[in-house]
Amino acid sequence: VGCTAWPMLGAPHGYTLNLADIATEEKFANIYPHRELLDAGVPMANHSDAPQATLWPWSGMEATITRGVPGDPDIPKLGAHQALTLEETLKVHTINGAWILRLDDVTGSIEEGKWADMIVLDRDLFEIPVTEIHETQVLTTVFKGEVVYKAE
Repeated sequence: VGCTAWPMLGAPHGYTLNLADIATEEKFANIYPHRELLDAGVPMANHSDAPQATLWPWSGMEATITRGVPGDPDIPKLGAHQALTLEETLKVHTINGAWILRLDDVTGSIEEGKWADMIVLDRDLFEIPVTEIHETQVLTTVFKGEVVYKAE
């Protein structure tokens, strides 16, 4: 059994802030317990909640790591102790997502015999401030070993 989460819910904005009016301070501080779930061994995958929300995964990744609003690091964080690391977040977005979809035998990681699904980014996520992840651009997309997108 695993769980999926829309990572933007862990950031303090509209819908989430409305919960502050009905939840106790302790419960509000522990809303969307990504850290607790992962530490308990629950396989977790992030999703976009599209088309109701943006399909852009980089904002969700940044929110998962910072528990803040992407692009506005001065807004106070929501339950910062529930944040995940960049490495954990990448796993949540790749192999865990494939596992939840029962496709981890063919995609979700780069291994011999898998589809060779991957992307090339315009930056090394491990070399930039986490508050800049939302600005990431995809330069190339490879699906089943074929280039299906290349930025101009």
